[in-house]
Amino acid sequence: MTEDARFFIYENDRPRALVEAARMERYETEDSTYTLLRDSGPPPDSSRSDSSRSDTTAGRVIARIFSRGKEARDDTQPEEGARRRKRDSVSATIRANRIVYHDEDRRFDARGRVIVTTPGGKHLESEHLVWLEDERRITAPDFVSITTPTDRIQGYRLRADENLDTYQLGRVTGQVTVEQTP
Repeated sequence: MTEDARFFIYENDRPRALVEAARMERYETEDSTYTLLRDSGPPPDSSRSDSSRSDTTAGRVIARIFSRGKEARDDTQPEEGARRRKRDSVSATIRANRIVYHDEDRRFDARGRVIVTTPGGKHLESEHLVWLEDERRITAPDFVSITTPTDRIQGYRLRADENLDTYQLGRVTGQVTVEQTP
């Protein structure tokens, strides 16, 4: 177990995600390895989530997804040829009560008052969200609310790219701005 954890995910030696949590626990079983990132309180009850917590609670898990990483020369390092990791922009930030990272599938399973924000002003809320790292996609099996600078929609069974640029929902309701072409 690690307290005040910072957990990096790399793709081809480049930073892909940074997850910060009050507590990180790693588990290995015969058929899988996974990492549980959560608050510092007692272990979460998997049958329910605590939606009464605010984002200022010390235990919220925050994951920053990077569009892509790159390596750059760091001329401030005294060592000849020193390199440092340089991250491109954050494509999405995920906040949740807990996140489980499944190593083999390269899959994040976020639960409990999940909030996703993007630099473009998109905001998603759900109780359960899955990020499929290799596919660069997110899914949510249950109710989802998405707010953009011009629209507000709700629905079920979200399938989207990780930037929320394109998405599909079932049983959709909401308000959408329709652009007219001349």
